Amino acid sequence: MSSSLNEDEKDVNQFYSLRKVLGIDDDDNGNDIIDNNDSSSSNKFPDIVGHRGCLYEELENTREGFLKCNEMGCDSIELDVFKIYTNNNNSSSSDNNNSENVNHKSNGSTSEIIVFHGGGTDESNPGDLSDYCGLEGSILDYDSIKDIQKLKFNTNHKELKCPIDKIENGIIPTLRQVLLDTKEYNSEQHRNRTGGGEIIIIHQI
Repeated sequence: MSSSLNEDEKDVNQFYSLRKVLGIDDDDNGNDIIDNNDSSSSNKFPDIVGHRGCLYEELENTREGFLKCNEMGCDSIELDVFKIYTNNNNSSSSDNNNSENVNHKSNGSTSEIIVFHGGGTDESNPGDLSDYCGLEGSILDYDSIKDIQKLKFNTNHKELKCPIDKIENGIIPTLRQVLLDTKEYNSEQHRNRTGGGEIIIIHQI
C-alpha cells in the first residue's frame, strides 16, 4: 500500500528539485559543494530579486510589497519611480498636460519622487493611468502628492496579480517612504535574519 508524503517530505523534495534545476549539487553527506564566495557565474546561487515588490501577494510598487520582500529575505528589490514637481499650494493639476508639468522646475516648485509604474512607454505617455487606474492622462499630470495617494487602482487590470482587496487599498508611495521602511526593517533586530539587500531603481522620466 502506498503512503502519501507528509508536508516536511514534500518540502524537502521540492527543495531538491529546485537544486537540480539550478545545477546545485551536494556531497555524499548532503552538504553544499557550492562556494558562495566564488565570483564565477556557474558556481554561485542566483540572487532573489523582488521585481516591483512581492506582486503576487501585495500590490506592486507599494510599501507593503517591499516590506514583504524584506521579510522573505530577498537579496534586492526593484522599483519604478517618477519625479513629480509639486505645486507649493498642494492643489491638483490633473487638467495640466505633461509639458506644463515639466516646466514647473523653472517655476520654483519643489519635487518629490514617487514609486509607480503605470502604462505607456518612455517615449509615449509614460505613467499612463488608463489601465492602472481607469483614468485618462498620466501620473505626471499631478502636482500634489496628496492627490496622487488618493488615486484608486483598477481591480480589473490584468497586470495586477495580487488579491483584489490589496488592489482596492493600494496607495502609491514616495521613494522616501520606501527607503525609510527598508532602513528601519534592516536595523539590528532584523539584519542577522535577512542580511539586507540592494534597491534597484528604474527611473521612468
